[in-house]
Amino acid sequence: MADSYREAVDYQFMVGGQWVSHPGGYNDYEVNIASHEDPITAGLSDFSMHTEQYYMHVDPSNEVLATTTFREINESVASLRIRLRGLRVV
Repeated sequence: MADSYREAVDYQFMVGGQWVSHPGGYNDYEVNIASHEDPITAGLSDFSMHTEQYYMHVDPSNEVLATTTFREINESVASLRIRLRGLRVV
Protein backbone atom coordinates (compact mmCIF):
# COMPACT_ATOMS: atom_id res chain seq x y z
CA MET A 1 0.00 0.00 0.00
CA ALA A 2 2.78 2.46 0.85
CA ASP A 3 4.39 1.92 -2.57
CA SER A 4 1.33 3.17 -4.43
CA TYR A 5 1.05 6.66 -5.89
CA ARG A 6 4.72 7.49 -5.31
CA GLU A 7 4.37 11.03 -6.67
CA ALA A 8 1.23 11.82 -4.63
CA VAL A 9 2.36 13.59 -1.46
CA ASP A 10 -1.22 13.77 -0.14
CA TYR A 11 -1.44 9.97 -0.37
CA GLN A 12 1.83 9.64 1.58
CA PHE A 13 0.40 11.91 4.30
CA MET A 14 -2.77 9.80 4.42
CA VAL A 15 -0.98 6.44 4.83
CA GLY A 16 1.81 7.85 6.98
CA GLY A 17 4.83 6.76 5.02
CA GLN A 18 6.37 5.50 1.82
CA TRP A 19 8.14 2.30 0.86
CA VAL A 20 11.82 2.83 -0.01
CA SER A 21 13.40 -0.56 -0.66
CA HIS A 22 13.84 -4.14 0.50
CA PRO A 23 17.61 -4.49 0.29
CA GLY A 24 19.36 -7.69 1.19
CA GLY A 25 16.93 -10.18 -0.32
CA TYR A 26 15.33 -12.74 2.01
CA ASN A 27 16.40 -12.61 5.67
CA ASP A 28 15.56 -14.17 9.01
CA TYR A 29 14.39 -11.49 11.42
CA GLU A 30 12.27 -10.91 14.51
CA VAL A 31 9.10 -8.80 14.62
CA ASN A 32 8.57 -7.18 18.02
CA ILE A 33 5.09 -6.15 19.14
CA ALA A 34 5.40 -2.59 20.43
CA SER A 35 1.79 -2.05 21.55
CA HIS A 36 -0.13 -4.84 23.25
CA GLU A 37 -3.03 -2.54 24.18
CA ASP A 38 -4.28 -1.88 20.63
CA PRO A 39 -7.02 -4.26 19.42
CA ILE A 40 -5.01 -4.97 16.25
CA THR A 41 -2.04 -6.40 18.19
CA ALA A 42 -3.75 -7.50 21.44
CA GLY A 43 -2.82 -11.09 22.22
CA LEU A 44 0.10 -11.19 19.76
CA SER A 45 3.63 -12.11 20.81
CA ASP A 46 6.90 -11.36 19.08
CA PHE A 47 7.48 -13.70 16.13
CA SER A 48 10.14 -14.71 13.60
CA MET A 49 9.96 -14.18 9.84
CA HIS A 50 11.91 -15.34 6.80
CA THR A 51 11.12 -12.96 3.95
CA GLU A 52 12.14 -9.59 2.53
CA GLN A 53 12.42 -6.79 5.05
CA TYR A 54 10.88 -3.58 3.79
CA TYR A 55 12.68 -0.34 4.49
CA MET A 56 10.21 2.56 4.72
CA HIS A 57 10.11 6.23 5.48
CA VAL A 58 7.53 6.47 8.26
CA ASP A 59 5.85 9.59 9.64
CA PRO A 60 6.96 10.06 13.28
CA SER A 61 3.38 10.87 14.26
CA ASN A 62 2.27 7.27 13.49
CA GLU A 63 1.39 5.08 16.44
CA VAL A 64 3.88 2.19 16.10
CA LEU A 65 2.35 -1.26 16.65
CA ALA A 66 5.29 -3.50 15.70
CA THR A 67 8.99 -3.05 14.91
CA THR A 68 11.96 -4.96 13.57
CA THR A 69 15.68 -4.31 13.46
CA PHE A 70 17.18 -3.75 10.04
CA ARG A 71 20.96 -3.38 9.94
CA GLU A 72 20.94 -2.23 13.57
CA ILE A 73 18.17 0.34 12.94
CA ASN A 74 14.86 -0.11 14.77
CA GLU A 75 12.23 0.10 12.02
CA SER A 76 8.44 0.29 12.20
CA VAL A 77 6.78 -2.67 10.46
CA ALA A 78 3.20 -1.91 11.45
CA SER A 79 1.84 1.44 12.43
CA LEU A 80 -1.48 3.12 12.92
CA ARG A 81 -2.00 6.39 11.08
CA ILE A 82 -5.38 8.05 11.37
CA ARG A 83 -8.99 7.51 12.28
CA LEU A 84 -11.65 8.51 9.76
CA ARG A 85 -15.26 8.09 10.87
CA GLY A 86 -14.25 5.17 13.06
CA LEU A 87 -12.02 3.55 10.41
CA ARG A 88 -8.27 3.23 10.78
CA VAL A 89 -5.51 3.07 8.19
CA VAL A 90 -3.01 0.42 9.26
